[in-house]
Amino acid sequence: MSIENLSGSVKVTGWSQAEVQVKGTLGEGAELSFDGPSRTSRSRSRPEHGNPMGIKSDLEVFVPAGPP
Repeated sequence: MSIENLSGSVKVTGWSQAEVQVKGTLGEGAELSFDGPSRTSRSRSRPEHGNPMGIKSDLEVFVPAGPP
C-alpha cells in the first residue's frame, strides 16, 4: 500500500484490527481516492486545482500491525 497526501500530513499507526481505517480532515475542494486491489491499493489526497491558498488535508491511517 502506498499513501500520497500532496497537501498536508499523514500519520500511519499499526493496530490489532485486520482492516485499514482512515480518519482526518480534507481541505476544501480536496478529494480522497483509493485505487487497486486491497493489498496493493494506493490512497491519494489532493486539491482539485493545485493548492493556491495553502489548503491542506490531514489524515491518520490505521493499518494491521503484523502479517495477515
